[in-house]
Amino acid sequence: MILVYYLELFLRFPKMKVDESIEVSLVEISNILFCTVCNSKLTLKKLEELGWMICKLGKGRGNKSLLTFREEPDRLIWKIGIILILIGIAITQVSLR
Repeated sequence: MILVYYLELFLRFPKMKVDESIEVSLVEISNILFCTVCNSKLTLKKLEELGWMICKLGKGRGNKSLLTFREEPDRLIWKIGIILILIGIAITQVSLR
């Protein structure tokens, strides 16, 4: 699901490029992700932990947050696909023993 959130955010800003920053409010992020502000903060934190995004939350009411996307969506999907294939191969090998 976290990949879907990343894609939703990235695709919402069509002129956005990797390693460029954009200002956006937590309310806007919440509307994009269809969740509460609290859950938006948790999602942004997780995206940052994964290294997919840098997020500097705006302090105080009305101050916008600064988002920097670190991965191209197609490249990220490709990386995750490779990982899932490798996991599938490993599981298959274990179950054949």
